[in-house]
Amino acid sequence: MSETDESAVAIVGMSGRFPGAPDVNRLWERVVAGDDCLVDLNPALLIQAGLPASIVNQPNYVPRAGILEGVDRFDAEFFGIGARDASIMDPQHRHFLECSWEALESGGHVPETFDGAIGVFAGCGMDTYLINNLVTNQKLVDQVGWFLLRHTSNDKDFLPTFTSYKLDLRGPSVSVQTACSTSLVAIHLAAQSLLSFECDLALAGGSTIEVPHGVGYTFQEGEILSPDGHCRAFEARSAGTVLTSGTGVVSLRRLADAIEDGDPVLAILRASAVNNDGARKVSYLAPSVDGHADVVKEALAVAGLSARDIQLVDAHGTGTPVGDPIEFAALTEAFRSTTDDTGFCRLTSTKPNIGHLDTAAGVASVIKVVQALRHRTLPPLANFERPSALLDVGRSPFELSGEAVEWPGDAVRRAGVSSLGVGGTNAHVILEEAPTAQPSPPSTPEQVLCLSGMSIAAVDASVQRLATHLDRSPEAELADVAHTLAVGRRHMRQRRVMTITDTAAAPQQLRDADRSRSISGFSGEHPPRLAFMFPGGGSQYTGMGSGLDHRFEVFHDSMSDSMRRVEAAGGPSLAPLMAPDGDPAVLRQADVSLPSVFITSVALARQWMAWGAQPDALVGHSLGEYVAAHLAGVLSLDDAIALVVSRSRLMANASAGRPVGMLAVSLAEAALAERLSDDISMAVVNTAEDCVVAGPLDAVERLAAELEADDIQASLLKLSAAAHSSILDPVLEEFGQFVRTVTLNDPTMRYPSNLTGTWITADRATDPQYWVDHLRGTVRFADCLATVLDGAPMVLSELGPGQALSAYARMQPTAPVASLPALRHPNDASPDTVHT
Repeated sequence: MSETDESAVAIVGMSGRFPGAPDVNRLWERVVAGDDCLVDLNPALLIQAGLPASIVNQPNYVPRAGILEGVDRFDAEFFGIGARDASIMDPQHRHFLECSWEALESGGHVPETFDGAIGVFAGCGMDTYLINNLVTNQKLVDQVGWFLLRHTSNDKDFLPTFTSYKLDLRGPSVSVQTACSTSLVAIHLAAQSLLSFECDLALAGGSTIEVPHGVGYTFQEGEILSPDGHCRAFEARSAGTVLTSGTGVVSLRRLADAIEDGDPVLAILRASAVNNDGARKVSYLAPSVDGHADVVKEALAVAGLSARDIQLVDAHGTGTPVGDPIEFAALTEAFRSTTDDTGFCRLTSTKPNIGHLDTAAGVASVIKVVQALRHRTLPPLANFERPSALLDVGRSPFELSGEAVEWPGDAVRRAGVSSLGVGGTNAHVILEEAPTAQPSPPSTPEQVLCLSGMSIAAVDASVQRLATHLDRSPEAELADVAHTLAVGRRHMRQRRVMTITDTAAAPQQLRDADRSRSISGFSGEHPPRLAFMFPGGGSQYTGMGSGLDHRFEVFHDSMSDSMRRVEAAGGPSLAPLMAPDGDPAVLRQADVSLPSVFITSVALARQWMAWGAQPDALVGHSLGEYVAAHLAGVLSLDDAIALVVSRSRLMANASAGRPVGMLAVSLAEAALAERLSDDISMAVVNTAEDCVVAGPLDAVERLAAELEADDIQASLLKLSAAAHSSILDPVLEEFGQFVRTVTLNDPTMRYPSNLTGTWITADRATDPQYWVDHLRGTVRFADCLATVLDGAPMVLSELGPGQALSAYARMQPTAPVASLPALRHPNDASPDTVHT
């Protein structure tokens, strides 16, 4: 079919909890294995749990049930629901709310970023939780009141609307109640709402959870329940069904929209139909051959298909000796309206696997069939040995089997799903395999995976689930995974970012990731702020940022543009000097190193902002303050580059013919000051125990030797200059004259002054003399960090070559939430994209 077919609806996401299968993938594993997921119960434990012995010991008591894992658990905090309200909520509503969120995420969408209306169509079973757990608590009834008990997610009417309220979904929100066919009818109504453009994404499904849960049942002759706790649909031993619990939700979109947005199209809902038996049956509770046959014929007609185009039907299949033959006759009649062929369509039912989920039965069958289409496997019929003698299988269109087989691919794979409701509302949908997805464009092996959660434990669990998913799906494109995590997930307060370098090794890399190196979340009331840090001279190295140049457009364009502007301002041609094969000695020269560091920092900042990272503050280190001033609007790019080129040229001139150097020393400022000779200046105070001095090279080397003799660590910087020292005194007047030729504007963003360590003021930023003093004065970077980190928690991002500023930030008494360098360390051979 055409991907632009206006009547086609895509299933783009799904979620569910079923007996013996906590999610949709585990459900398929158990279905394809032919498992009966119900379990035998221990009578003694049932009595110990409070079930009367008089019931358990009855000969017609069946100690068998479908157990829903975590039926009593609910992540109330995630949805902003208080403890009391959560305890009052019906588990059917709790699980449906969680599955609705999972179905949205499964489709790569979250409400706050989805461009369109999202609808909800769903129903649930009888509120046995209200009956057995709430109304029996008279104190609770008196405290809360009957009205609030019923309206706090304890009535069928409120299942979809409460979901819409908590998830902020603004499309149609409709309660659907047609008994056992509820969730399949909900899918039909959701598709109709999409095709009439009432909404642009729809959640559809159902939830039935029995309370008390997992306690077995009493068999009564004449009812539909199985006497031995096994459901055997269409089978010679068919004797009844088993009522169980479960929840299922699918996420639907118009097919054309899903393909345009790159959604994961799991299957196509080709057509659907709903009708009612009316009075064409022996009793109100009985099914009807005519009604069921008619709804299947209608769905085929809407799809424009013959029955011969259908290779699988997942029937209602309750396993009752009366109902199954009626359904088999109805399906045969419907198929015979377009073909006389026999044995071409496999007939299955989901109930032998997981029991009868009541309102969730239809959506469970849809999820199973979507998995069958995706895996190209015709599923088996669980608990099947031989067909019922009441079925004329040999002359029917159907074949039954207890074995899974590969689904032949000569024709488009299509399947039907039927669901029949007590009272006569029948539904039938036709599903089709998804179109072949266009391959993702080639990408680099390094990908940044962003995960988040409401707690660190939740993030840890997400990491493990992602690793398991990648284990199971080795064909997954890591770039697609990274994209979905970045734009198709809500970014919650606890966050972790990990760079994966190899698709095949991704699962193990995720499991082995060092949590201390990831962006760990912040558990306070408000999210942390963001500040950009910009390094100064001496941080440069050949090839810095080169790995980003042809991958990220904004970075590339900024670098290219700035290089042209540097040359226009009289600076060097930087491209060959900054290249990976450039000469490190040349790059150390002040007139090369300073412009190169400046333009790299600007380009990184522009790229970060293009990605949506808007800083609350900026902080520069020496030359880095020029980057901050430019981004804050004090200096245009041309004026900033002109100043940097002039500054670096004058620094080079000041030391011409006289070797100079800068020395990093691990010593407190006061203790270091006592050791300085008159020709050595205190250039930078980075932390309480880390400073930089500058002066003539011979004096600096002499000091280094003295410090080494006293076991004090000291190292020369990779910069042929003596910034912030008396060496520059002869060029200060000339620099001041040049500063007066540029335009200085009031800052529009906050950044601290290197000279004072406090927030820059408009008077200082626009005073030419400030920039002269900045060139000569001590850089009080430790004080700048203290200013930025004072107040709400802060994440610092070091945008420029090197990683020294991040290390200084971590040494602050008030540490940042995280301090993250954007580029690799020069000694690190891994790609730049691992860090960016």
